[in-house]
Amino acid sequence: MPTASGASVPALFSRIKIRTAALVFCRDDVALIRRDRDSVAHYSVPRGNVEPGEDLGSALRRELCEELAPDAELAEGR
Repeated sequence: MPTASGASVPALFSRIKIRTAALVFCRDDVALIRRDRDSVAHYSVPRGNVEPGEDLGSALRRELCEELAPDAELAEGR
């Protein structure tokens, strides 16, 4: 895999994924994603992989929309 300078990236590094994440605050609250695995709840900040050819800002916006977008079907008091 060539780099911007034309040099090859060693195969060892070709498997490294670039990720993006954000801390999202609303006054004193922070947004966390709940993931249930093996009967245990894990919490993490919104995050995800940067797709090939995608810049970091676009990847972060996409991940925030994917992870935090409200779902009208789950809204209370409808």
